Amino acid sequence: MIEDLQQSGCTLDSKRRRQLLETTLNEFGVRLDSDALVPRTSASNFAVHKHNLVQAMLAVDDLFYLVAPTVASLFLEDVALWLDRNEVRYIPKKQAYWGKWLRSSPRLRYHEVES
Repeated sequence: MIEDLQQSGCTLDSKRRRQLLETTLNEFGVRLDSDALVPRTSASNFAVHKHNLVQAMLAVDDLFYLVAPTVASLFLEDVALWLDRNEVRYIPKKQAYWGKWLRSSPRLRYHEVES
């Protein structure tokens, strides 16, 4: 499941995406061990936890279809991570100005790096 997400471009590098995955798995009593989904169970309640594991797999699959506000938040975090990795200076969470103020701006303002 996790490899499918990563191969589809939904990497779990960011804190927010990792948090969404962990919250989803916790709802079904499943934990992540490396890239494997592992149910917390015993022999006495195996059937219930087998069902929960299948439900957790379906919920993880739903991470492909995140709602727009969440996607926007993840996009902003991904851009900030990329800028940080490439040592590009920016002012986080500020409205951008491109000839006029944009209400739907990514809220990042770039600055040219001095060479």
